[in-house]
Amino acid sequence: LSELPVALDETLLSLLYQLSCSSPDAHFLLETQDSFLTYRQAYHLVSVLLPTRFQNTYPSISYAHGKKVVLVSPNNVMVPLIMWSMWFMSITVVPISPKTDSAIFTSMVKLVEPVAILYAASVRELVAGFLEDHGNVGLRIEEIIPEEHRVQMSASRVSDFIPSLIKWIEISTYQVQ
Repeated sequence: LSELPVALDETLLSLLYQLSCSSPDAHFLLETQDSFLTYRQAYHLVSVLLPTRFQNTYPSISYAHGKKVVLVSPNNVMVPLIMWSMWFMSITVVPISPKTDSAIFTSMVKLVEPVAILYAASVRELVAGFLEDHGNVGLRIEEIIPEEHRVQMSASRVSDFIPSLIKWIEISTYQVQ
């Protein structure tokens, strides 16, 4: 872990860093009993792979230091990873429930004035009109994982990101020791 960026302040990120050092291979984010990320893998995603992906592919998000993004998604492993990654880049995340009424959603997003809306494919209808009318950058969370690392998701599961995330980690320069 010595090559990874360090979050030194007293935050959830610093706690994640400390746990990735003290218990690197402990199961952390689970989708099933056999599908999980360790603390080390999660910290690597949050501090290296996700920020790099945003910087290279979505510059309006990555250079939004001090700005806000809206996150609309059912609960899944990508939600905490995205939130921590945004915090790592000094970006505020405003989570909005995918069950929010469209009028309330529109009011909340207008109030927040985000640089982007990150959303799950399952909530496309909720965010589509707002994105078209207001020109915000919209990004499906499923597209954050580079296409070449995406593994076919199970049709029976809402959250099946871990196989793709592990493939991404394994192919990156990071090596689990």
